[in-house]
Amino acid sequence: MRQGKREEVETWMKKHNIAILMLQETHSANNSREARGNYTWYFSGEKKLEGVNWVAGVGIVIENKYIQYISDIEPISDRIIRITMTGNLPVTLLGIYLPQAGRPEEEGEEIGKMVEKEIRKWKSKGPLYILGDMNARVQRAEGRREREHIGRYTFEPETASSNRSDMVQRNRTRLIELCQTHGLRLMNTMFKKEEDKLATYAEVGTPTWWPKTRGYPYGYEQIDYIMTTERWKNSIKNVEADPNANITTRHRPVKAKVKIKLKAIRTSNKKRKKYRELEDEENEQWNYELNRVVKKRRRKSVKEEEWEKLNMTEGIERITEILKDATRELKQEPAKERKVNFSETKDILERRKRR
Repeated sequence: MRQGKREEVETWMKKHNIAILMLQETHSANNSREARGNYTWYFSGEKKLEGVNWVAGVGIVIENKYIQYISDIEPISDRIIRITMTGNLPVTLLGIYLPQAGRPEEEGEEIGKMVEKEIRKWKSKGPLYILGDMNARVQRAEGRREREHIGRYTFEPETASSNRSDMVQRNRTRLIELCQTHGLRLMNTMFKKEEDKLATYAEVGTPTWWPKTRGYPYGYEQIDYIMTTERWKNSIKNVEADPNANITTRHRPVKAKVKIKLKAIRTSNKKRKKYRELEDEENEQWNYELNRVVKKRRRKSVKEEEWEKLNMTEGIERITEILKDATRELKQEPAKERKVNFSETKDILERRKRR
């Protein structure tokens, strides 16, 4: 990443109160961790495919106050990274970067298999969110089956083209099949937004003032998505791209509001008190009574001249026994008084005499 990029990202995260951010195209060739002031960066850059020379690089940025909730982080490849958070159920986020349309088909197939493997592994354990650059121009749902996974609010559905190149169509088909196989929803397309909050990518060279329309060589497209399973779709409350981000990139950051309960982290090992604490007066009275009972039991148990013959260990053991007995005596509840109704007893006795 170029110099100053981390500062741009952290400034944007702070402004929008972003807790966790998934990165793509970091071009980092190593698995590493960077602890900074308020955020920690995790990079996944090691290639897992033989013969692939180009390094994509993915990563995670997390606000430091949420690090205590991290259960595990796994750098899977230079295109896939996983983080699992501690919740009532494990909360898993997959950051992925699928190959561009111009990459070899074999590479796309292999990365797709790796993504499917992770989805199968984690989707039954708890909430699963898949975020990243899918490099797929969905444009609009085509047919009833696709509408089960693609919402009504895609970027410029009225200008969608059916005359896609084979490479572009292949990426679209791969993403749709992934959704159909695992019951995923493209959550970007489920919320009604302005066009500039649906578009996630600007074609190379597109000026900032260019109209927010689809086109070539200049124009915009929707290729970055946030996905989840049918079961957890309602945990995502909002998704939109940020058209005014301070980050220098052709991809607009996509932000989501997710509401889910994380497991409480104990701050200490202290157990909840079983009994209430005594008030000052009660505590003083308790100490007075305990001291009185200890003195009485000490005189009964050992004579004064015998105390001097005891060694330290024997003395401590004897004192411990006395304290325990004294405490038990003080904690004993007084016997309940039996109430006798003398008038009733007198009447009974008189009736017996008459017989």
